[in-house]
Amino acid sequence: MTDTLSKTPAYVQIGKRRFAFTTYEKVSEAYCETRDRLDATASGRTGPLAPQCTIHAGDGEQLAHVSYNGKVWAGDARDWFTGKEPISNPYA
Repeated sequence: MTDTLSKTPAYVQIGKRRFAFTTYEKVSEAYCETRDRLDATASGRTGPLAPQCTIHAGDGEQLAHVSYNGKVWAGDARDWFTGKEPISNPYA
């Protein structure tokens, strides 16, 4: 398995839209703004479901994802485990 953090992020995908990668902090901020503008929820039970936000290398490999709370995590959401530290935390 390749160390995804050793690759250079190239683009961000929020829902079906793609954007050029800037910084992890800016991606988190843009995702939270999108989530709030859509009045989206984490589960979709009380409003529209928040779109997925993923960060990719130029070859398309997913390097990271942004959780509903704006934290940026290495890998796929399915790779999360208790104690994992985020790459970027807007609350830190």
